[in-house]
Amino acid sequence: MELHVPNRPIIMKSPHGLGSPHPLPPDYTPTNYSVAHRVKDGERWETLAKKYQVGVKTLIRFNFKTTIPDHVNWYLGLNVGCNKTTDDLNWAFSDSAQPGIVYIPGKSITFDEKEGENIVVCGDQLDVYERLLEVSKSIPGVVGDRIRKMMDLATFVGGDPKFKQLWFYDPNKILAYMQFHTDNPTRRSMTSSTNGAMPFGEDWRWYPFLSIVQYVVRMELRNYCIPDSEFRRLLEMYEDNMTKGWNTIQRTINATNGSSGAAYGALVEAFHEHVNALAGTKIHLYSIYR
Repeated sequence: MELHVPNRPIIMKSPHGLGSPHPLPPDYTPTNYSVAHRVKDGERWETLAKKYQVGVKTLIRFNFKTTIPDHVNWYLGLNVGCNKTTDDLNWAFSDSAQPGIVYIPGKSITFDEKEGENIVVCGDQLDVYERLLEVSKSIPGVVGDRIRKMMDLATFVGGDPKFKQLWFYDPNKILAYMQFHTDNPTRRSMTSSTNGAMPFGEDWRWYPFLSIVQYVVRMELRNYCIPDSEFRRLLEMYEDNMTKGWNTIQRTINATNGSSGAAYGALVEAFHEHVNALAGTKIHLYSIYR
């Protein structure tokens, strides 16, 4: 279809709800760009990506720190100044766009086979919280459902930086603590950092989102932009470990015919009740199992 002024409102959504650094200011300029490209009639993201040998998603993400279509349309209208369309659904590049600038990221390229596109080495990466939101939407099955609940909770507590404070207990420590042959002196020694008080100390806790952010920072120091496939792997890994710990607790309780772990002793019973209480809140990762 030919370029034309829209016959109806373009589908756009304000990125305010995404949290920092959104919304990007109208004059936002990514760091480490190589070319400020003036868009023209007939150009598309795909043609620009091919011309500059970068991935399509990488190019969009570099400019707007999101690849969510409705938010991309919002930025195309306000930041790039697009004013024409070909389908009355999305903004299109044109000679009349003002200022009409799309920034091309740095030139060091690697190819990620899982993503099926070039991954550009760049210093201006998308906010980790938002990348995780994006990636979580496409993970299938029960695992995907639980991961989306994790991200819903991350959003509920305020996104970045507060989501980095969310934690769950180390599944290996749970297993050792819950085993029938583990005696109470050993259990007490395992929780000596809090003298057995719950919640247990930092040596027991995994902070999945903080760990992912720290991993991204380490990769950025090596000038490597992380593909979506790696974010998905990390989300699935932490969901799997949290679920292993949760299931260990449930199996132990089921083995005692639902007697809340009494057959294992007061310490196990108290730990079970403590984790159940965490799951009953709206601000703990264990709440995804409720």
